[in-house]
Amino acid sequence: MLKNYKLFFTVSKPPEEIATEECIWCNSKLNKNIAHIISKSLLKTEHFSNKLYKSVCHQCNSSFGKNIEDWIFKYSPINFWINRDIKNTMKINDDRTFKYKKIFVWLPELNEWFIALNENSNQFPSQLFLNNNFEIIFFYSSKNKTTNKKLNFNLLEKFVNNIKSDNYSIYTSELLPKNFSPRIFEYNNTSIIISRTNDNADFFINIIKSLKIIESIEIKNIYPDQKELKHLIINYKWSRKKYYKYCSKIAFEFLSLIQGNDFVKNSEFNSFKKFLLENVKNEFSEVLFVNGRGINEKILTLGGWVDISNEAKISKKTIFPTFNLNALKDYTFSMILYKCDSHICASIKLFEFEPCNIILSDTSQDFETIHLITYSAKEDKLNFYETTADIENFDQEVIFVSDEQSLYHLGK
Repeated sequence: MLKNYKLFFTVSKPPEEIATEECIWCNSKLNKNIAHIISKSLLKTEHFSNKLYKSVCHQCNSSFGKNIEDWIFKYSPINFWINRDIKNTMKINDDRTFKYKKIFVWLPELNEWFIALNENSNQFPSQLFLNNNFEIIFFYSSKNKTTNKKLNFNLLEKFVNNIKSDNYSIYTSELLPKNFSPRIFEYNNTSIIISRTNDNADFFINIIKSLKIIESIEIKNIYPDQKELKHLIINYKWSRKKYYKYCSKIAFEFLSLIQGNDFVKNSEFNSFKKFLLENVKNEFSEVLFVNGRGINEKILTLGGWVDISNEAKISKKTIFPTFNLNALKDYTFSMILYKCDSHICASIKLFEFEPCNIILSDTSQDFETIHLITYSAKEDKLNFYETTADIENFDQEVIFVSDEQSLYHLGK
């Protein structure tokens, strides 16, 4: 029977940076710049103890920003929670990254899903529908009740002519809402037909091609009155590899802050750093975010421990104590950092993501204290805690056991 244990942490002073001349990532002596350990976007204000002032060179800091952080903040669900918890807003036009995602907004007064864009002048592009009642409707969006009918009709005519001349591209995905009507809209001067299935798209195309009188199409304004749009489905991209790299970067830089640069510059971390610094195009999947119900995916992280270095010497008898970060519900960010046997381990939780459990590297260096770091967006406090409990005394685990079968190697 698995056993649960409780650990008691005491508040500790924020650690002070112990820097060396070389960058902790590439060992170069190039110009240093201020590196934010947790991205600025995840904090309401600046925090002194969230920065490395003399430990990371400009090139490495820029590389992480460009190759990992930018992708995560543009395409993943993180920015939804940043808006909700950090910026305290749910408005579409407050999230500049929405232009990188596919967004669908439910307007109950029209009983339809609509494509939304993050363009101040065109949040709801004009869309030509074939609805569930087999009615053809052209929707435009305008704040003004009196609008240019000729302009709208010209775009409607363009849609119909493009379909009849096969001048369009098609996007189909079964991740679209089940009651999503096939339609055509324009983006970057390209007419795009979007539908759940190819059959629905073909049916829509054939109906429009057989249309003889364009004037018979009903025209409606879809400009919503509500200030905040809460009925959203957002298609996000997700890369476990990039997310684990991002969390590993945070863990490693906090380890540097706590233990000093000489500790993390040890050659034992070379494979770990090589994996994080490589810029390889990696695969991603699409996940849905349904507002009010969260991510439509059972789990976004891997269930077991991830060996980032790919060199951890782990026996079949190794039992990793895993800390229940899900219990820390009041924190935007929480991380446990500790050494188990010869392994430097970290468990990290951001927003509503499941915790990811990482083995940074094996090390022969001393690291006896268990460190807990939390950030609360509500209080805007970054706190450091520690305990000297002896992990080896745990005969089973802290929360659950991860055996060899649930150990993953992302770098291979």
